Amino acid sequence: MRRARPAGEAQIDPAPPDERTREPLTQAMSLGALYGTLNQVAPLVRLSAVISLLFGSEAAAGGVLWPMTAAVTAGLAHRPLHRLAGWLVPGDHESSSFHQLRLVVCEAMRAAVQLSLTAAAFSLVDWGACGVRAHPEVWREVLVALLVAPLFCAAWSVAPKLLRVEPREQLAMASGTHDLSTATVDELLRSMRPRHHMGFVVARCTCVALDVAADSLLFFVFLASAVQSVQPPSTVVYAGDMPFPAIVVAAFAYGSQHLRWRGEWLLVAGFAASLLMLCRAFSGSLVGGITAATIFAVFRYIRRSQDVRRFHAQ
Repeated sequence: MRRARPAGEAQIDPAPPDERTREPLTQAMSLGALYGTLNQVAPLVRLSAVISLLFGSEAAAGGVLWPMTAAVTAGLAHRPLHRLAGWLVPGDHESSSFHQLRLVVCEAMRAAVQLSLTAAAFSLVDWGACGVRAHPEVWREVLVALLVAPLFCAAWSVAPKLLRVEPREQLAMASGTHDLSTATVDELLRSMRPRHHMGFVVARCTCVALDVAADSLLFFVFLASAVQSVQPPSTVVYAGDMPFPAIVVAAFAYGSQHLRWRGEWLLVAGFAASLLMLCRAFSGSLVGGITAATIFAVFRYIRRSQDVRRFHAQ
C-alpha cells in the first residue's frame, strides 16, 4: 500500500487511466507488430459499428448495435463518475480509506449507469434475430454451456504453464477485463475492507457481464452477418451451409481482445468458434454462447488480481 503524500506535494489520482484515450500508434509500438495489430481489431470493429449506426445503415437494423453503444458510453463516463465519487465520499482526501471508498462508489455508479443503459438498449433489440430467444431446447443449450465454460476456464488456467509463457511486461490493453496496467487500483484492493472489496468485485463483474452481452451481439451477429453479406444482421447466418468465413472472422475478432499472455488470443478465438458452433447446433440461438462467454469473462476477471501480483513481482 502506498503511503499518502504530504499536503504540500501533488496528489496522484489513483483512478485507472482511460485506455480508450491512448494513441493507437503508441500501443502498437509498445506491443509489437502482431499484438499491436491485434489490439486494434476490436476498436476498428466498434468504429465500423458506430458509423453504421450513425448513418442508418441496414447493418444496424434490428437494434443489434445499441448494447455496444451502451457499453462504450458507460466506459466513457468512468472519468466523470470518478470525479463525482470524490465529491460524494466524505473523509480525508489524503487517506487510503478515502481512495478505497471512492473506488467502490465509482464502480457501483458505473455499474448502475451501464445496467440502465443496457436495459434501455435491449428494449430496442430484435431478440429473435439476434438469437436471444426462448426455444424448446433452451435448457439443454444452457446446460451444454454450463459444461463447456468450466472446462475452458480450466484449460485457460493451465495453458500458460503448459506453454511456458508469462504475462507480457509492456501490455497496454483496453480497459475492463483485459487491463493489467492499473497497479494503483490493485494496491487499493489489496488492503480494502472485505465488504468494500466484495462490493467492488460485484459491481465490476456486473460491468463485465454486460460487456460480454454487447460484444456477443457485435462480433457474433453484426460482424458475422457483414462477412456473409446478411442484412439485416441475424443469427440466420449460421443456418444452412457452414459459414466458415463468418465463424473465423468473428472468432478472431473476439479473441483479439485477450492479450494477457502470448497465444491467449488464439486460445480464446478457438473458444469463440466453439460457441458459434453451439449457436449453429441450436438453430441460431446465442443464449448458450452468451452464458458460456459470461462465465469465462467473470472467471478471468476474478483471476486478474493474482495475475497482476505476479506481473508486478517480476
